[in-house]
Amino acid sequence: MIKTLLKCFIVALSAASLPLVLHAQSLPADSVSLKADSNSKKLSVPPVANKVVTGLQNSLSAPAKQAAALKPAASTEAGKVKDAFSKSLDKTKPGKLSIDIGVEEGVRYQPASGTSPAFPGWANVVGVRGVVQAFGIPLNVNFSNDRTTFSGLNGLTNNLFKFDFDPRQFTGMFKSDLQQYYDLRRTAFGGLDMAGYTRKVLMDQLKSEQGKLAGSIHDAALTKYLNNPAEINNLLNLNEDQIRQKLTAVAREEAKKGPVKQLNNIDQANSASALTGLANQTAQGELKSGLSKEGLNNIDPLHPVAGLEANAKGKLAGEQASALKKILAEPALQPYLTDPAKLKELQKLDKQQLMQKLRAITQKDVKTPQNAKAPAVVDVADPVPDLDMAAVVNNTLKENDAHHDIALQNLANNILTSKQGSLLTNQASLTKNAQANTQLPAQTSKDIDSAARTITRIKAQLQNSGVDVNKMMQIQKMLDGSNGALPATEYASSIVSRKPGSGIQSLFSNVQSLKIGSFGGQVPGNTQGQDMFLSGTHITYKFGTIPVTAGYGSSNDMNSAKDAAYQSSVYNSPKDVTYLGAQIKRGVFGNVKLAITSSFGTSNTNAPYGTSASASNNVAFTVSKDMNMGAIGHVTVDVSKSTTLYNNNYQIGSDIILAQKAGVNLNTTNDLFEAVGFNVNQHLDIKKLDMSDNIYFDYAGMGYQNPGNNGYGGARKKLGGNLKKAFNKNKLVLNLRTDLSAMPISYTTSDQWRSYQLQLDSRYIVSKKLNLSLKYTANGTSKQIDEVITPVYSYQKLQADGNINYKVGKNFTVSHFSLGYQTYSNVVAAITSTTGGTGALPAADPSLTSNLITATYTQSTVINRNTLTGTMMFNKELTPNSLIGNMLNADVSYQYMLFNKLSLSSGLTYLNNTGIASQAGIRQMMQLFATRNFDMNTFVDLRKNLVTPQYGDLYPAARVELSLKYHFKN
Repeated sequence: MIKTLLKCFIVALSAASLPLVLHAQSLPADSVSLKADSNSKKLSVPPVANKVVTGLQNSLSAPAKQAAALKPAASTEAGKVKDAFSKSLDKTKPGKLSIDIGVEEGVRYQPASGTSPAFPGWANVVGVRGVVQAFGIPLNVNFSNDRTTFSGLNGLTNNLFKFDFDPRQFTGMFKSDLQQYYDLRRTAFGGLDMAGYTRKVLMDQLKSEQGKLAGSIHDAALTKYLNNPAEINNLLNLNEDQIRQKLTAVAREEAKKGPVKQLNNIDQANSASALTGLANQTAQGELKSGLSKEGLNNIDPLHPVAGLEANAKGKLAGEQASALKKILAEPALQPYLTDPAKLKELQKLDKQQLMQKLRAITQKDVKTPQNAKAPAVVDVADPVPDLDMAAVVNNTLKENDAHHDIALQNLANNILTSKQGSLLTNQASLTKNAQANTQLPAQTSKDIDSAARTITRIKAQLQNSGVDVNKMMQIQKMLDGSNGALPATEYASSIVSRKPGSGIQSLFSNVQSLKIGSFGGQVPGNTQGQDMFLSGTHITYKFGTIPVTAGYGSSNDMNSAKDAAYQSSVYNSPKDVTYLGAQIKRGVFGNVKLAITSSFGTSNTNAPYGTSASASNNVAFTVSKDMNMGAIGHVTVDVSKSTTLYNNNYQIGSDIILAQKAGVNLNTTNDLFEAVGFNVNQHLDIKKLDMSDNIYFDYAGMGYQNPGNNGYGGARKKLGGNLKKAFNKNKLVLNLRTDLSAMPISYTTSDQWRSYQLQLDSRYIVSKKLNLSLKYTANGTSKQIDEVITPVYSYQKLQADGNINYKVGKNFTVSHFSLGYQTYSNVVAAITSTTGGTGALPAADPSLTSNLITATYTQSTVINRNTLTGTMMFNKELTPNSLIGNMLNADVSYQYMLFNKLSLSSGLTYLNNTGIASQAGIRQMMQLFATRNFDMNTFVDLRKNLVTPQYGDLYPAARVELSLKYHFKN
């Protein structure tokens, strides 16, 4: 009887793929008979032993049923954890699209009395300004429409749009590896490091399964290993198969150290447990003699179930080893295991493809038909009643197929994880591995598989988010080894340097400038140091160490009525400019800039107000060299050569244009020395003397034209510079600047325009509350013809300024005052000047000048949270020639807050411009901060005309503005 029981029990265990390690648990209260299968007879066993076997059956079947029932729920829970982790990682990525834009609409009403109805009093301007961030790239957007509507001109050609890229703002978005590490800890890892987060996920997963799955028992050694942060760090450096091998090895090692634990424990405080222990002793006594009779002496009668389980495992391992031996003996498989080239081909496959390949080589169909019928077999020696031989054969075939499939899986794992030339083809080694695998309980194998997949999933999600897992682990190791402080090493310096966070950021990291639309800036090859306003495209991209600039734009900002005089001359505007430049900072030539600039001028679109200008096409090639001359200072030399071709597009009958063309068509535009320009700049900073200087010399021949310069670029000589000196620890600063220039006005004589400019600035800091400044400016222009110099324009001014802050009672006050004296002379202005309110015109007198004193005073006082401000501007003519006139302009305003959302400013104004206008009125401003994204501004200026103004458009009686702003940000 005992032999029959043992054989049936071994068969039952053999059918299970991986037996579970059983912990002590209570026996069922009632006795249940065990059936081997539906076709076998009931087995009669002792009552207590039957309870032992029934308890074992329940412990084997209940967890499997519960696991099958909870599998969808577990998958759903794992999906939730995965989704939450993915969302946390998304927070660390550069946003795909973010908007930070303000939209503003402004309406202004300003009626102009006495003007033409063609000049409306309404103006409506819509503006959009902000930053659009796409894939981690910040792009500035600026748009304004119809800026000249109020003047009655065509506003369609005056819309402004600007789309540019700011490298400084962009590099501020870069993150260092160390910052990325801390961002991951804060957002994705919940304040933990990567190993701590992985350990927490694994432990939560094991606890969740243990709480939901009654009877599921986890390997204590495996749980302890996964709860060790140091061991998790090691596992994070392995791939999924290596993680499984490592955890399997840990579980096997612990299984060797400790035997299978007892099925039952006796609890002295529980009577039921005490009865269970007595039942166990009885069952062990009955089984002891039976075990000895059947020759099963290797089974400990005190732990019969453990012995039965061990025998079952041994039998299963033997059958799997036998299957593996047959596979290795296949002649078709031997070349793949012995030839390194063919072995390398197998290692390129994934596990599923490799299994299909091995099945095809061994010619083994692992699937046994469910309805296969075996021929009837009659046992003539000792026929057994009710025995279905076909079922026996099918069961045997299925067991052999299962052993064959497990052996193929073991072989595939060894092929994938082994290095070339070191495959474990030895039968004993593979057999040992197969036997070792079968020694692990099913729950332990399940935990190993779950842990391996979880760790691999976390790493894969990090890699897909652009995180270098290995680098994050290295940073963690470095911080752990230095108590959170970075060591002074080259690697530590590299991880704190800012780097692009994506491929598109890496591409834009070489973009130093990008402008689309209307923009201003210096064009490569410019020799004047002035900005040019263009509508087009500009980009500077860094190739290696060489930044290359390219662009195209049109300059057509002189299309108003006030520019008619320039449009009827040789002024080279409008024009289309194309440029290409590069800067070489290293190499034999040092810091050298190369630029080619070309333009294609037009005259058809440039003549709405007068005679067509003389359009031209020209090209200029410029080379700039920066040199550090030591004691001399920093020297920059620019050399440029141009070629110009004038068009024949002119209006027939225009003698002025014909005469101009006769001049510009001379050989000067193609002559080497007449079509060349160069300049030299020197800068020296002497810190010991608190002194610096900057000197320049600029020359351009008669035929030189540079499209990168504003206006008429040729025929000039300029010399100037500035000298700056500080005294008494920078309390007193003096700055002297001077400029001299000469411009020929004839191709055949020495006739020329001559101009000068002189400016002296001084600033003295008396104390922290008081500082004073003094400025003297003098400039003028004269015309030299036939060696006779005639003054045309001159201006001199001496001005003193001061700033002082003090207290009036408990209130802080800031005051600014200015007092100046100026002399102004202009022949054209003198001819058209008025003498008082009569409007009479005097006779032309070049000696007419105007002496004028000016004074301004501003005071602002803070009263609690409000501000009281008063301003006064005054100028007085000291000569009877009223070139500028006498004027007094004063206002006082009080700024205050209401309801913490409404900012208001109320004030009074007074204006008196002698003989021109006299007004008094009120002014009210209001700014409403309604919400975080919306605010409104209003401005109302109402005035009473005390006299009828001569220029109604300059002195309106009413001005009302309304501005609405809405801020979009996601």
